[in-house]
Formats: sequence, structure tokens, C-alpha cells
Amino acid sequence: MANKEKTNWTEFWLDKLVIVAIFLIAGFFLNLRLERVKSDLSFYNDINKMRVEKVAEVWGKLDMYHAISEDHYQRMQYPLTGTVQEREKQVEAWNKETEAISLIYKDLRDTIEKNSFWLGEDAHNQIIEYMKVTHEYFLTKIRFPPGPSISEEKNKEAADKRAKHRQALEELRRSILSPP
Repeated sequence: MANKEKTNWTEFWLDKLVIVAIFLIAGFFLNLRLERVKSDLSFYNDINKMRVEKVAEVWGKLDMYHAISEDHYQRMQYPLTGTVQEREKQVEAWNKETEAISLIYKDLRDTIEKNSFWLGEDAHNQIIEYMKVTHEYFLTKIRFPPGPSISEEKNKEAADKRAKHRQALEELRRSILSPP
């Protein structure tokens, strides 16, 4: 009888130990899987942070270029006044500003190329196209100052094209920064 009690007692604890061992092994593998998922999420979060930083860098420079170019063009619209020397100084100041804007444009272009991986091909191409259209817009406005109807038509066409591309860029910005 003692032997039978010992066998029942052993079976009882053996069953419990098997169940505990199964739970421990399952918990161990579940913990491994959870750690792997956490590691993957951490990696993707780090990648997304870097992507946002790179996209923000491009957009910051793009917005700066847009504002400075617009401001520069607006100042160029005022007629030259004063003496010949004063007018020469005004033209010299405009030329220096134009050179500075060219450097900003080059820096923006380099930043876009450097971060093209983070932007993606579509965004990269849209931004480059917007820059081309903006450049054409300012050249058109400089070549065709307000006056005869042909210049008004050219200016309106260039402005409409630029506005359309700017709107597409704003939509692109929202789609890049919105969560998936």
C-alpha cells in the first residue's frame, strides 16, 4: 500500500511537473518571440525617425528656397530709382541676391539628391519637377514683365503651372508625413 501511495504521489507530482515544464518552455519561446518583435519595432521606429529627419531637412530647404525666391522676385519688380550710381548699386545688390539664391538652389538640389533614398522615387521626381517649374516661373516673369497681352498670358501660364505643382507637393508632404 505504501508503494501504491508512493506511485500515485509520484504520478501526481510528475503530471504537475510536466505541465509546469510545458508552460516554462512555451513562456521561454513566447518571450523570445516578443523580444524579436520589440527589436523589429525598435528598428522600424529608428528608421522612421531618420526618414522624418531627412524629409524635414529637404522640406525646410525647399520652403526656404520658395520664400526667398518669391521675396527676391518681388523686390526686382520695383523700378530702379535714383542716380545712375544708385541704380548700379541696386542692380549689383540684385545680382548678389541672385547669386545667393543660386547657392541656396544648389544646396537644395544637393540635399534632395543626398536624401533621395529617404524621399522615394516619386517624391524625389515631384520635388525636382517643382524646382524646375519654379525656376521657369521666375525666368518667365523676368523675361516677360507685366505689359502687353502676350506677357500676361505667359506669366499666367507659368504661375498656374507653378501653383499646380506646389499643390501636388503639399499633397505629397501630407502623404509622406501621415501614418500608414
